[in-house]
Amino acid sequence: MLITQQKDPNDNGSGVIIARQGSTYYILVAYTNLKDHKQALANYNEVIRLQPDYADAYSNRCGSYAALKDYTKALADCNQAIKLQPNNANAYLLRGSAYQILKEYPQAIADYTQGINLQPKNANADTFRGDVRRQLKDYQGAIADYTQGINLQPNNANAYIGRGDARTQLPTPDYQGAITDYTQVINLQHNNANAKVYSNRGVANRELKNYKQAIADFNQVIKLQPNNPNAYFSRGNIYQIQQDYDAALSEYNQALANDQKFLPAITNIGYIKYEKGDVEGAIQQWQTVVNTDSNLAEPQMAMAVAFYAKGEQQKGLNMAQAALRLDKSWANVEVLKKNLWGKRLVADAQKVLSHLSM
Repeated sequence: MLITQQKDPNDNGSGVIIARQGSTYYILVAYTNLKDHKQALANYNEVIRLQPDYADAYSNRCGSYAALKDYTKALADCNQAIKLQPNNANAYLLRGSAYQILKEYPQAIADYTQGINLQPKNANADTFRGDVRRQLKDYQGAIADYTQGINLQPNNANAYIGRGDARTQLPTPDYQGAITDYTQVINLQHNNANAKVYSNRGVANRELKNYKQAIADFNQVIKLQPNNPNAYFSRGNIYQIQQDYDAALSEYNQALANDQKFLPAITNIGYIKYEKGDVEGAIQQWQTVVNTDSNLAEPQMAMAVAFYAKGEQQKGLNMAQAALRLDKSWANVEVLKKNLWGKRLVADAQKVLSHLSM
């Protein structure tokens, strides 16, 4: 904490604002707060020149280097700050952030943990560690960290978002818990809530078959982001689940109006065409997707089923085997249903699968 603050009498107008206690110089991070990190670097360089053993200057400069994506220099500065001041919690947290960006997750966890040990009431530190644990698929550990962050700071929107996301990623997803967390974020942020929060809550509502609430959430996403193809696609998913195919097609076409190469919408239009008996139209949809990305197993498996059903059985079986070499999960009927394959397409897929040696 700064004890006294004043403008450096030797400042020549460069914007270096420091505080002095005796012969020790402290920088006020005005430029960092304004996100002018290049100017901040110049200021930190000057402070380090004046007092090369000042740990906070190194840790703050570490933050600016990280913001400028120069992670090698960021890590070097945080290392120096920790060397000068082993109990510098900020240095550990900043270094942990750099390691996280570099996807060096064990090092990030270690640094965030040390930061938490030094500053046990720092809610952001728990949230940051929760983010890394979620990236490592330690969802229970992440939830524990986010919960601690919320306990320390009940209005911590990022912790609620992270915990909501982690809850949906559990082996047995806790969608209701996720909805509660996303709702809390919306209540905290009022009219400033991010569209992604509404989208995530919409997906959770859809999974719980709360279709009316899910559509309301996706409506809000579209209100905030009228050109977001994912929102139209997600709304179309619900109509497709309800077998309101005309409404679903309208949504998928709106998604494509915003992104002509939105492959999930093209794929799902094929599913609807197939259920309506337009097998050739469905094949054309899926072939369009495969022409764009030949590594996608889903449309290839759907085409295999369609060719088999219309009498080209050997071609269908060969295509099915090729699709399953790309991703064998498409041999699971429950996977087909979850991805909105209709009753007719699933029934025909079962005939194909019964002739394959798995």
